Amino acid sequence: MEAIEFMIPNAWGSYLKDILSNIDVEKYDWIIGEMTEILGEGNHSIFDNPRMSGTDFFESINLSRYYIVHALFLALPKGISSEPARDFDDFSRSNCEMALIIIDCTDVNLYAKDPVEIQQFMINAVKNEFTEIRKVSDEIEMKKYFQPFF
Repeated sequence: MEAIEFMIPNAWGSYLKDILSNIDVEKYDWIIGEMTEILGEGNHSIFDNPRMSGTDFFESINLSRYYIVHALFLALPKGISSEPARDFDDFSRSNCEMALIIIDCTDVNLYAKDPVEIQQFMINAVKNEFTEIRKVSDEIEMKKYFQPFF
């Protein structure tokens, strides 16, 4: 498993769409951490359910603008059930293929079990002009950033 981290602007936008634009989000089911706070128009959460189909998730992240406070998303293969990962070790053992964590509006940590996907996410982060992009492969460092948002 590998991870990347980078910074996104502290602003209203469609950054989830930008971050995930290199993958087919509809091929996954998504678990949304209960502490996730992403505000849409009228300062209402854009995520109402703790688990979403890829199609519903895609519709939510494609809103024209929203403000990310903090978030945790886990991607599972469509139709596969899994208990929510409570920490890095749970995630490592789970059926989850990817974890996206956003802390303090700007600090993005993205974990994937497929190293090819991490490389694609790095290319995508550069294309979107995100800053402070770096690959993280040290397990101790990965554990430090994996926040239990459930």
